[in-house]
Amino acid sequence: MEPSSTTEGLARALEAEREARLAAEEGLRREAVLAEASALLVSATAEPHGEVLRLLGEAHRVDRAYIFLIREDNGLWDNAYEWCRPGVEPQIEHLQGLDPATLSWWRDWLQTRTPLVVHDLAELPPEASAERELLEAQSIRSLLVVPLVDPEAGTLGFVGFDRVEHDGPWSTEDQRAIEIVARMTARQIASRRGARALEQSQERYRLAGLATRDLIYDWDLHSNQLELGAGGSTALGLPDLRRVPIEWWEERIHPDERVRTLADLQKAIAGDAPGWEAAYRFRTGDETSWAHILERGYFVRDAGGRATRMVGVMSDRTAQARMEDELRHAQKIQAVGSLAAGVAHEFNNLLAVVLGYAELLSDGAPLEPEQQEAAGEIREAAIRGSLLTGQLLAFGRKQVAFPRPVPVGDTVARMGRLFERVLPESVKVQVENLAAGVHVYADPAQIEQVLLNLAVNARDAMPGGGTLTLRAVAATGTHVHLQVEDSGEGMSEDVRSRAFEPFFTTKAQGEGTGLGLPTVYGIVQDLGGRVWIESGPAIGLERGTRVTLELPTCPADVERDPSSPGPGEAGAGRDARTPDGASGPVLLVEDDPGVSGICQRILAQAGFDVRVAQDRESAVRIVEEMKPEERVSIRFLLTDVGLPGPSGPEMAMELRRSFPELRDLPVIYMSGYTATTSLRLVDPGGSEGGEGGERDDAGDGQVPVLSKPFPAEALLQAVARVLGPG
Repeated sequence: MEPSSTTEGLARALEAEREARLAAEEGLRREAVLAEASALLVSATAEPHGEVLRLLGEAHRVDRAYIFLIREDNGLWDNAYEWCRPGVEPQIEHLQGLDPATLSWWRDWLQTRTPLVVHDLAELPPEASAERELLEAQSIRSLLVVPLVDPEAGTLGFVGFDRVEHDGPWSTEDQRAIEIVARMTARQIASRRGARALEQSQERYRLAGLATRDLIYDWDLHSNQLELGAGGSTALGLPDLRRVPIEWWEERIHPDERVRTLADLQKAIAGDAPGWEAAYRFRTGDETSWAHILERGYFVRDAGGRATRMVGVMSDRTAQARMEDELRHAQKIQAVGSLAAGVAHEFNNLLAVVLGYAELLSDGAPLEPEQQEAAGEIREAAIRGSLLTGQLLAFGRKQVAFPRPVPVGDTVARMGRLFERVLPESVKVQVENLAAGVHVYADPAQIEQVLLNLAVNARDAMPGGGTLTLRAVAATGTHVHLQVEDSGEGMSEDVRSRAFEPFFTTKAQGEGTGLGLPTVYGIVQDLGGRVWIESGPAIGLERGTRVTLELPTCPADVERDPSSPGPGEAGAGRDARTPDGASGPVLLVEDDPGVSGICQRILAQAGFDVRVAQDRESAVRIVEEMKPEERVSIRFLLTDVGLPGPSGPEMAMELRRSFPELRDLPVIYMSGYTATTSLRLVDPGGSEGGEGGERDDAGDGQVPVLSKPFPAEALLQAVARVLGPG
C-alpha cells in the first residue's frame, strides 16, 4: 500500500472519529438540556415555560420556540410563551385570540393529537392556504409542532419550533425532545389549572363564608374533623375557628335535643340518603344563650356507598324563630282582642239594661233610703263596668277615634306636669323632650291613655319611690319614639315576654285587670306603630324598665279625616230635660230585648209612642203597615248599629230610599262597640249631604251615636239634638 493512501485513510478515520465524538457530545448536551428542562417543569414553583423554550431552542438551533394555549372559556388560541433567537422578530403580540374557525386545517390536525412536521411550506396541502399565509407572514420556512395533551384535561394547545432563515429536515432527536417536553408541559399546565381552579373554589368558599351569616363546614368522617368556613362562626358569637373535632359540635347541641339529633344523623350516615337535615338549639359563644339552627348536610360516598364526607351549612334562624313567636303572639293577642271586644259588646248590652233600670228606680216613685242607696250602688257598678269594657274595646281596637296631628313633645310635657301632681311625692318625674315640632296622627286621648297606663305601671313598679322618666325622641325622619322609663326592680325575661298578654298580671288578686299593657299594645298597633319593653342591663341600667313606642310621624298641617269628628261634638251642651214636643211615634230597632225594653221605657216616659222592631225585616214591616200620613209623623229612628243582617245605617238608608215620607227621617244610633261620638254616613247610592245621602240630623252633618251603656239623660240629649229647638 502506498504511503499516500495510508495517510488519507488515517485522516478519514480520524475525521469520522471526531464527528462521532462531536455527535456524542451533542447528544449528551441535548440530553442534559432535556433533563434540565424536565426538572424545571416538574419542580418549578414559578412559570418555567419561557426558560424551557430557551433551553430547547438553543440546544436544537431553531429560530423560534413557542407554546399556544386554548382558552378555557371560549376556545380561542393564544401565543402564551415565546423564545426567539437574537435577531429574529418576536411574534407573540400578533398571535393572540386566534379563531380556530379561520384555521380549520390546523384545528383538524390538532384533533389528531399527532406531531406535525413541515420541512418546507410547499408541503402544506391546498386546504391549508390560510395557515400558509399566516406562517409566511412570520417568515417561517419550516416547523415542528406537537399537541399538548393531558389524559384528563384533554387537548390544551401545542408547542412548536420554527426555522426562519433556512428550511430543512427535522431530526428524530428534535422530534423526540419536543414530544417529551410537550407531554410534561401538558401535565404541568393541567396541574396548574387544577390548582388554580381549586384555589378559586376555595376562595369562593371563603368569600361565601364571609358573605353569609351561615356556618359552612366540611366533615371528614374518617378523621372526625370539621373544617369550618370563615365568617359563620363569628356570626354565632364563636371565635374564628377553622378546624375542630366533631365532639366540639356535639357538645354544643342543647342537651334536650342532642340525643335525637345525633341519632338521626347516624341513621342518615348508615343509610343511603343523599343528605340530612335537622333543627336544634346550639350554644353560642357567650356560653349562656342558644341559637336556633337549621342544618342541611350532603354526603360524599365512595364506590361502595359508604359516607366519607359531609358538606353542609348551619343556618342561624334565631331571628326568624323570634319573629315567628312574635307573629303567633300577635295573632293570639288579635284573637283575644276580637273575643274581648265581642264580650265587651254583649256586656255593654247587659250594662245598658242594668244602668237604665237603676235610673228608673232612682227617678221613679220615692224609695226608702236603703233602697235609694242600693239603686245608686247598682248605677255606680254599671258605670265602673262600662269603664272596664272601654278598656276591652280599646284593646280590641274597636273604639272610634278622633285622629289629628298631635305634637308629641307638648303631650309628653303636659302629661309630665299631670303626673307630678297625681303621683306620690316619692316618685320623681323627669321629662325629656327631644322631639320639638314632631307630630303624629292620632287621637290625643289615645296618646294620653297610653302614657297614663304606662305611668301607672311604672308607679306600681316603684313602691318605695324612684324616678319616672317621660321621653320623646325624634328617632328617624319618619318615626318618633315615646319612652316611659322607671327605676324599679325591672322585669324578669318571663314576665317581659308575657307583658302584652291580655289579663296577665303580676299584681295580687283583685289589684289589676291585666289590660293596661295589652291596651297600650292595641292602640299602638292601631296607629301603625310598634312597642317593645327593655329591662335591666338591656337598657344600660342595673335595674328598671323602659317601654318604647315607635310611632309614624306626620306633617303638622295634615287635614283631619272628615269622617272623624272632634270630641265633644255629639250633643255637647244639650239640655238634659225632656225634649220639647216629645210626642208622636218613634221607631226603635234593637235585637237585644233588654236594651230594647229600657229604651222603650225611657222614651215612653218622655211622651213618645214607641214602635219596636228587632231587625230590618220587622222594621220595614212596621213602616209598610202604616198609612202615609202616619209615616210622615214618625219623629226619629233609634237603632243599634250592629243588627242581624243589614246594619243599622244600611237599614236607615233603605227606609229613606223606599219610603218618600221618611226621606228626612232623623236617626240616632246605639252601639256596644263605639265610644260616645258622632258618625258622618254616606249613602253609596248618593252623595254626602245631598239627595239620597244621610240627612244632617244635628245641623252639622253628623249623626249621634250612643255608646252602651248610656244613661237616660244621654238618650234624651240625643233626641233633643236631632229634633232641634221646639
